[in-house]
Parts: sequence; structure tokens; C-alpha cells
Amino acid sequence: MANKHILFALVIIFVFINQSLTVNAENSTFQDDSGFYENRVISFERPTIFMFGEQKNTPTNEWDTWNHANNNAEQNSDDYFYENAYEPGSQNNGGGSREFTFSGCIDSSCSPNNETIPLIEGEFVTGSLILNIGCNSGNCRTDVSITLTMDGRDLQSIYMESANDESNDDKYNFIFDQAKFTENVIPANAQFDVRISFQKPGGLGDFYYLYLKEEFTISFPILPEVVYPIPESDFNPIDGNWNSPYSASDSGFIVQSVESNSIIFPIIFFVILTTLLIIISIFTPDISFKIPAVLLLIFTLIIPILIAPIISYIQVSQSQNTDSDPS
Repeated sequence: MANKHILFALVIIFVFINQSLTVNAENSTFQDDSGFYENRVISFERPTIFMFGEQKNTPTNEWDTWNHANNNAEQNSDDYFYENAYEPGSQNNGGGSREFTFSGCIDSSCSPNNETIPLIEGEFVTGSLILNIGCNSGNCRTDVSITLTMDGRDLQSIYMESANDESNDDKYNFIFDQAKFTENVIPANAQFDVRISFQKPGGLGDFYYLYLKEEFTISFPILPEVVYPIPESDFNPIDGNWNSPYSASDSGFIVQSVESNSIIFPIIFFVILTTLLIIISIFTPDISFKIPAVLLLIFTLIIPILIAPIISYIQVSQSQNTDSDPS
């Protein structure tokens, strides 16, 4: 009898643990929860793209370069590119041209904005970078060319003879005043690449630093978010039925489907487990599983119903719940 009591207690503990795990496993994250990769996309909140790169012990044309709209860089991104004119064992000794293309398509960031983004008419795409040309030989070029590309098509190239920021002798500020966007919008699924070229100094003791992340950026004049007021009259029931004021097509809000918690799988799982216990009980007459199986079935029907609403409430409370947030 003592063994049966212990077995029954273990079965009940097993039920509670597995019910919690199975219900929680079926709980899905809401579609508007934003992760790191989603925050790479250009939007009203993120109008600036940042340049990232990883320097390797290989020729410069094999160094990894990329860009996205999240200034939280991945761990493998360096703060800058650096080269001496002469470094023992380096494949890049001497001077010469340097060209880096920071691609907007890498890893999961190959899914840019999925809708058109309106731009402010009459304003331009702007940018800045810091390039420190260390010239000890006395014969170094400081000119830089910057090209903005959208979907493989060059929008505009800018040539600058030297840095032009009054507060920083190595900072280049530039404006893409000829970069044209049809109907003043960034089209859906647009991919922006940024190409920079300059001359690496080749004299003894010469070097350069090309700073990345927050020091090399391009910003788009994205139109401010439009706020749609909801008239109080929209809250009145229509034909006896209450309609959400956010469902109107011109309200600025959208309907978005999200997955909900399900209690079907836990119930099916434990019904099958109960059946197996009864079958085992038939072939093992010395230890009866009939009573634990019946109790297990009862708990199977009750526990998911109690757990699912709690998990749902926790998930919903993590999302913003304001009248002004379209998300």
C-alpha cells in the first residue's frame, strides 16, 4: 500500500509539471514583439543605418562589412578598420586604393521594411563618417568617395577632398541631395548598400582608421508618424453591437492576427497517457493503475483550463496597452 501511495504522489507531481510545460510550450510570442533582427529594419523609429565590419588577416576585399538600423552591434563587429602602411606578415602592405561596400543584406536582415516608408518632401538623405589618415611621410591623400545604392542601383555618389567638420578634423559630413525616391517614399523591401573608397597612405609610419558603428551613419528624412484622433462618438454601439473604434479603415490602426494559447494538446496528451496506464494496469495486476489513471484524467481536464489564462495574462501584460499605440 505504501508503494502505491508513493507511486500516486509521483504521478500527481508529474501531471502538474508536464501540464505547465506543455501549456507554456504552446504559448506563442505576439507578432508585434520586436527582436534584434526586426530592429534592423528602417522605420519611423529607426531612420538611421549604421556601418559594421569585421577586420580579418586576409586581403581587405575579404573583410566582412554590413549595415542595418540597429545601433546595437553584433559581438563580431569591430569599432574601426585599421591598417599600417607596413606591417610584418600582412597581405596589405603598402599604399593604394581601399573600397568597402557595407551591404544591407546579411543574415536575417535580408528582410527589410515590408511596407513603403514616406519621406519628408524637400529634405535630403544625410550622413557622416570619421576617417583618420595618419600621414607621417607628408604625402597623403584625404579625399573620400561615398556612394548610396538602393536595390543594386546607385542613387548618388559624393566626392569630398577632405574632412569638413569644424569640431573634428577627421569627420566628413555629406548630403545626398540628388538621391531621388519615387513619390517621396522608400519602397517596400528596399535594400541600401553604402560604398566608400579612399587612398591608403603608403609612406613609412603612415596609417588610417576608418571608424564604424555610430561614427559612420546615414540618416533618411522619414515623415513623422501620423496620429489619428478617435472621436468619442465612435464608441457608441451601432445597431445594438459595440464596434471597436480602432477597426475603422481610416483610424491608422491595423488588425493583426496573433496565435493564442491552446489547451487541446495537453488534454489529448494526458488522455493517451491515461489509456496507457489502464492498459499497463491490466497486464500488471499486482499494481493497480486504474485509480491514478482516473484521477489523472480529471486533472487533465482541469489543470490546462487553470494554467492557460494565467500564462495568457502574463503575456498580454508585457505588451503596451494604450489608446495611441497602433501596435
